[in-house]
Order: sequence, then structure tokens, then C-alpha cells
Amino acid sequence: MTVDDKKLKNEMGGFITEQIEFQLDSITRSSIFKTSIQMQNFLRYIVHKKLLGQEQLLKQYTIAVEALGQEEDFDPEANPLIRIEAGRLRKKLTEYYAEIGKNDFCVISMPVGRYVPKFEKNENAQAETDDDIKQEVKSESTTIDGWKQSCGPRLLVSCFTDHIQNGEGTRLLHYIADNLAFILSRFLLFRLMSSIPNVDKEISTAVIKSYQDSKHKADYILSVNIHDLKDDAYQLVARLIVADTDEVLWSDSYSLQVNSAVKNQQDICNKITATVADLLQGVMHVHWARQLLQNDKKNIDERYRVLAYYRHYSDHLTDESFRTAVQVCQHAIEKDAEDVIAHIVYCEYCRQEHVYARGVIKNPLEKGLKSGQEATRLRPDSHEAHYVLGQMWFHLGFEKLCIIAFEQSRRLSHHNPQITFGYGFHLFFMERWDEAMRYVNQVLESKLSYPDWYHTLPFLNYYRLGQYDEALIEAQQITSPGVFWGPLSRAVVYGQLNQLALAKSECDELFTRYPDFKKNGLKMLKNYLSSTLLFDQVYDGLKKAGIEFKDI
Repeated sequence: MTVDDKKLKNEMGGFITEQIEFQLDSITRSSIFKTSIQMQNFLRYIVHKKLLGQEQLLKQYTIAVEALGQEEDFDPEANPLIRIEAGRLRKKLTEYYAEIGKNDFCVISMPVGRYVPKFEKNENAQAETDDDIKQEVKSESTTIDGWKQSCGPRLLVSCFTDHIQNGEGTRLLHYIADNLAFILSRFLLFRLMSSIPNVDKEISTAVIKSYQDSKHKADYILSVNIHDLKDDAYQLVARLIVADTDEVLWSDSYSLQVNSAVKNQQDICNKITATVADLLQGVMHVHWARQLLQNDKKNIDERYRVLAYYRHYSDHLTDESFRTAVQVCQHAIEKDAEDVIAHIVYCEYCRQEHVYARGVIKNPLEKGLKSGQEATRLRPDSHEAHYVLGQMWFHLGFEKLCIIAFEQSRRLSHHNPQITFGYGFHLFFMERWDEAMRYVNQVLESKLSYPDWYHTLPFLNYYRLGQYDEALIEAQQITSPGVFWGPLSRAVVYGQLNQLALAKSECDELFTRYPDFKKNGLKMLKNYLSSTLLFDQVYDGLKKAGIEFKDI
């Protein structure tokens, strides 16, 4: 045992971090805690803050906002929520150790009067040596980090400064680190390892290295460096870095004045988290999946297969890639019916099957609804689960339930531009044009990195209004080779403008990307557009472009 291990064990009741993490996972996955996401979040939050040496932050307000998702105007004096939930947590821990955990080697408790957890050896358990416990942890390798089911890449957040000594700079540092942790911990499709704030970059770098040398090694690091420009201004530089190679996948900077730093820090965090939320599910996931799949596919950790093949299909929109991805996802659900990520992804596959009719999933709306509902039951705090469920309600024609699901998703992740755009997207096809475009324009005007197919909605809005020149400008920006809406949108506009040679060229490109379009394109468009009025207008443009359909 190293000197550092001995020191940590003394501070943590004689245990090392991996032992406490193992015990925490055993508790939260037990039948007593399994159905209470709020209790799981409460316990995980206080234990992780203790492990990070931040027990001074364990106050009613921080627990309410950062762990339980309460609004930032939460008033602990007026609202007894945390006191009530703390009482419930203590009872559940007592119940756990009286039954399921009576022989567990570590007892986690929360003494009355404080919200700081306590770690003690279980005197009633059979005696175990340190080597016994370490061997037990080692044998449960998929349990150490709490992820037996499908999961994604690991992310470490490091926020540091260049030795800013003033109070505002330090407050800003901790505020950004805590807010990034709060937002990013809500995402299921990647795993947040830790969010580290440190005034000294050298210390922060050392902490990152310690993570890299441990079994909790991160795949990616999000670093945020706060520079004091010494002219009444700060500059925040954010980078998304590949942990193994130090390759920078993305970088951006943000400027703010000293006098407004504290006052406007929420706006700054909103901007950073919105950008990060968009990029982490885009750039990071694509890179991660490609790295996994470019090697021997048979040796991919089974926990990673669902998301890796999901991203592979997103990159290669073919029937073969879709069939493989669906089979991987179905296998995960068969193996573990409570694999929430597999249910979320399968729900999305069912939507894709309904729209594109690939012939892989039978009764896709029925199966998608079942998986969407199961995902929200398993993780009612997941914006991803409510989002895919909202999509299912939309395609089934239940507009009110669709809106409820999307509103819940936005409430849980109001910084996520994908959720905001998706909500506007579905409102548009409910023919709630103006309301939809407010959400869509909110994303497009945010100057974030977003996929080019986001221009589909502005195109359709101009097109339905007969503003074909403006529609063509939007259509020209849809350039991704895997998105059929690029050539389709340009073809219908050229058809309306009677520019038939250009329309034919775009139609040829459309048939290259989607060979079966003449055979089942109308059915696909009806499923995609939903709005009869919009479908009739697009169909009119396709006829003028010279396309003859076999499925009329």
C-alpha cells in the first residue's frame, strides 16, 4: 500500500476510494434504492463531494440545486425538501444495512444534523483483509465504476486558472466547475468522472494525471482555463481533448469583464454548457465510436457496443449498418431488460424504422413506445428518455402527450440545444409554425456548432410560404453526404422555380443516396412530415422536378 493510499484510508474511515465506490454502487443498485432515483442522486452527490474533499459544499441549497435538480431560486428556509429527503435517506440506509447489506464490509451513513456522509467498517460483517476486499472489487470489474449496463465514453472536467488571486476569479472558477458538473452529470450517453476546480494549473494537471493512471481512466478531458487579462477582463478557453493522445477535438474562447463576471456568470455557464452539450454528443461520440470500431469489432467491451454501433449507423445510413445496430441493441435488452441506454437507443431505431421503412423492426411504433416508457420509468430524471418518448407520442398522433414529454425533457436539460431544436422540429410538423420557429431560431442564432441538417426547418418554413429564393439559400447549406434532405430540398425548390436541369441533377443525387426513393419515397415523406399541408406542398415540388413515383 502506498503512502497516498494510507493517507486516504485514514481520511475515509480506513477505506480507499475504490472500496467506497464499490459500496455506493451496491447500495444504489439494491432493491431498496432501485426505484428511487432521487435518493440515489442524493446519496451519490454527498459521497462524491466527500471523496473530492468538498464536504464544505454539502449544504441544503447545493444539494437541492445540484443533486436534485431544483431551480436556482430554491429557498431552504421556506422549502423543507432537503430536510425531508435527508430523513428518508437515513431510513433507507438503515433499512439497507438491516437486510441486504448486513454483511457488507463498509457502512455508509449520514449522521443527523449534517449532510456529510460517514464511512465505517461493519463490525457485524465477516472479517476481511485489505487484500480480500481489493480482490472482491477486482473480480467485479464492471461494477467498480457503477456501469454494468450499456454505457459510453468517460469524461473528466478540469477547470483551472493562471494563478488568479482575486475573489471574483476564484468564485468564477468554482461556479463554472460546479455548473458544468451539474449539467453534464444529467447526460446518460457519456460518463462524467469528476469536475475539478483548482486555482493552480500544475495541481490540476497532477490530479488529471492521477485519474489517467487509475482504473477510472478518462477517454476525454474537457479543460476550461480562466486567464486574467489584467485589463479588467477575463478570457475563458475551453478545449475537448483526447486523453490518450492530447489531440484537441474542439476549442473555443469566451470573454467577459471583471465587473460583470459574477453577475453574469450564469449566462457564461449557459453558453459553455450549451456548446459542450452539443459537442459531446456529436464530436466526442463520433470520434469515440470510430476509434472502437476501426480495430477488431469482436473485442469491443460489451458495455460499449450499443452506443458504438448507434454512432456507426449515424455515420453510415445504410440498411446493413441499421440492421447490425438494431441487433446489437436487441441483444443488450435481452441480456438486461433494465438497460436504460439500450431502451433509449432502441426507441430511436423504432422511429427510424417508422420513417424510412427499412424492414428490420416489425410494429416499430408499438415497440418504440414500450421502450420509451420503460426508459422513463427506469430513469425519470433523464432528458434523453423523455425526448425519445416524445418522438413516439408524436408519430402515434398523441400531440398533447408529445408536448408534455418534450417539455419535461427541456426542463431536465434546458441548456441542451438538441432538445430545444427537436422540440421546435416536432411543433413545426404539428403546424404550429410560429411557435416552432422561435425554438429553432433560438438554436440557429446561438452561434453554436450544430449539424447542417438543422437548416431543414428554415428551408421548409420559407418553402411553405412560397419564398423560394430564401428557401434555396437554406437548402444550399444542407451538405452532409448522408442526409437525403440536401438534394431533396434543392430539387423541390428548383422544380418550383422551373429550373429543370438543376432539379434533375439534384434528383440524380437523391436517387444515389436513397435508391428506393421512387418506390417508397412518398410513404417516407408522409411519415417524416406528418403535416398533410406540408406534404402536399413538397409533393407538388417533386412532381415539378420530374419525379414519378411508383407508390402513388
